[in-house]
Amino acid sequence: FQAIKHKCADMLLEVESAKSAAYYAAWCAAEMNDELPSVASLAKAYCSEAYFHAAAENIQIHGGIGFT
Repeated sequence: FQAIKHKCADMLLEVESAKSAAYYAAWCAAEMNDELPSVASLAKAYCSEAYFHAAAENIQIHGGIGFT
């Protein structure tokens, strides 16, 4: 049970930091900031990886139910 809690905590950390990256990119867009292209690329890459990893971990936690 504790191993599942650790996976959930890691997923929460990744998802929250991905949200933060997306929010910062949105703020840069709203403020017409010069670093928008690099920040938007970083947010896209990080969010994609974080959510893909969270999905894969959830499949592991739930034992692949509904995957096949």
